[in-house]
Amino acid sequence: MNVNPIKTFINLSTKDLQKAITFFKHIGFSFNLQFTDDTAACMVINDQTYAMLLTKDHFKNFT
Repeated sequence: MNVNPIKTFINLSTKDLQKAITFFKHIGFSFNLQFTDDTAACMVINDQTYAMLLTKDHFKNFT
């Protein structure tokens, strides 16, 4: 039986997306470029957990 693990996405707003990406890259995180653009970045925490770093305007769409 092939069971797919549950994936968790955490949405976080940031005032400066590029600064946040630079900071998290500096401490060792990577990003999934397929889900990264000028308004959001998909930071890989592990195979099942991701943090979506979102600009404040884009984050408003989720609240």
